[in-house]
Amino acid sequence: MPEPITSTQNARVKLTRTLQTKARARRGERKMVLEGYRLIADALKANKRPLFAFYSESNAETDLINQLRAAGTELLPASDEVIRYISDTETPSGIVGVFTIPRPEWPENLARVLILDAIREPGNMGTILRTAAAAGVELVIAAPDCVDIYNPKVVRSGMGAHFR
Repeated sequence: MPEPITSTQNARVKLTRTLQTKARARRGERKMVLEGYRLIADALKANKRPLFAFYSESNAETDLINQLRAAGTELLPASDEVIRYISDTETPSGIVGVFTIPRPEWPENLARVLILDAIREPGNMGTILRTAAAAGVELVIAAPDCVDIYNPKVVRSGMGAHFR
């Protein structure tokens, strides 16, 4: 195993932190951060692979790390301090991946499009996205006054809906 990243000044650490905290950076880079075993596993099931992923030493030989390794993902071991720095949660799970935000495609049936306006609470947006995915909605359009749908809290409360 390579030496863990221990500096919060590492370029990828800084990028990941910026993507976690700034919607403008997520839009400009077209990248999002997924944190935790379940979200990253759901993304892999949907054939989405992270550009790179950080993991703590305690997660070095988990099934998920082995799946990411087999998929050719660049895996970056990191100290607990770095994992805490790039994490959006109070108790980090020890794995954080950076993914490309998929470009939306217009569905053939416009009846399966949901347009949202003035949804400002991340938890509510995540719940709406999760419900929309379960109902078969193929495209969600969020008006500019909505919370960013790739906000870490929205992604967590969406529980994988972003990839369905």
